[in-house]
Order: sequence, then C-alpha cells, then structure tokens
Amino acid sequence: MLVVLAAVAIVMLLYMVNIRAIFGPSLRTPPRGVEERPWLLEDLLVAEGRPIRLPTPPKPTLNAPLTLVGPVSRNDAPRGLVQITLGDDGRVRADWQAEYTHPPKQYHLTADVSGNIDIQQTYTDADGRDKSRLFFIAKGPYRLLTDDPETGRSEETGAAWLLGYLSPDGRAEGTLTLTIDRQWAVVYQYMAILQKEGK
Repeated sequence: MLVVLAAVAIVMLLYMVNIRAIFGPSLRTPPRGVEERPWLLEDLLVAEGRPIRLPTPPKPTLNAPLTLVGPVSRNDAPRGLVQITLGDDGRVRADWQAEYTHPPKQYHLTADVSGNIDIQQTYTDADGRDKSRLFFIAKGPYRLLTDDPETGRSEETGAAWLLGYLSPDGRAEGTLTLTIDRQWAVVYQYMAILQKEGK
C-alpha cells in the first residue's frame, strides 16, 4: 500500500512540475495578474523568423511602425522613461533607462527587451472584457549600477519583462518587471503615448 501511495505522489509531483510539457505551447495564461511572474507567459513569445498574426479592428492595426514613449514609476516614484516600438510585422522592441537616488545611493538602470504582439489575449478588468486593446510582451536583459558612497559601485544583472496593452487612441499601459532568478520580482508601471512623426 505504501508503494502505491508513493507512486501516486511521485506522479502527482511530476504532473505539477511538468504541466507545461504535458499541455504543450498552446497552454495560454491570461496576462491579467501575472505581473509578479511574467515568465508564466513565456510561451507567448514568438521566435525570430516565425510569422506573427497581425491585428484587425477593433484592435489597433499596424500599417506602419509605431513608437510610444512614457514615464515609468514604482509606488508613484519616477523611474525613468520607456520607449516602445511596435513594428508592422508584429515585433516589439523597447528600451528603458532610469537614473534615480535613494540617499545616499544612486542608481542607473538600463533594459533592452524584444518580443511581439499576441492578438489572442483580451484585456479584462472590473468593467469586463475590452477586445479593442492589443496585447504585447517582450523580454530581455537589464543592468542596474548602484553607487554607494561607503562601498563603491556594484552591478546587478537579470531579466526584464514588458507586458502591455495598446489602445486605439494610441496609449499603452502595462508593467515592467525585473527578476534575477524568478524567485523574486520587482514590478514597475508605465504609461506611454504614441509619438507623432518628426518627434
């Protein structure tokens, strides 16, 4: 009896650990509520060279590349600017730069992420579903330099994740998440607006 119980426990453990392998890459996790663990949406990233399904109305269409710029914050404290480019092929690139101070320390953060749109995801909040917003996701490295008057300069590197939705009015809202080992995460908010040509 103990052998049977042990076998069942092992099977259940393997099932929980390998759930993604069981269901394959078609397993979709709604973006809402995963800001703390955006890597759960890693299956939504499309490998370079593979086609991306492009949006149709009511979602914003990508007839030409779009560039959006806006402030990043954490707990209402400013944390630099993010620039996001959505290509007409559905690819996404973003650059985040921030310099800020927590006396006596000074911080300099840079992140460069790439990813894609995903037309299957639908924005949902307390008011319900909004099919007019276009979801995007990107991932890439970040580097944080800390200058401490007592201990000198230190460096931290890890993965940055960008999640967001683009509205038909040219606004994008979402989160930027930093993690070293997927055991912890720091989440920042941003709101970026579409830049007119020539700006």
